[in-house]
Amino acid sequence: MGFEPADADPCVYTRGEGEDECIVCLYVDDMLIASRQKAVIASVKAGIAE
Repeated sequence: MGFEPADADPCVYTRGEGEDECIVCLYVDDMLIASRQKAVIASVKAGIAE
């Protein structure tokens, strides 16, 4: 899906820049997806569901 782990925390992954940036945080069995664009979040959720 094109995510890269953050240098500071191996549980944080990023993809894209600016308005298209998406950040995914993982911890045990929890996940947080953050982006300025709802379409980006929907795309990530669809990719995870595959």
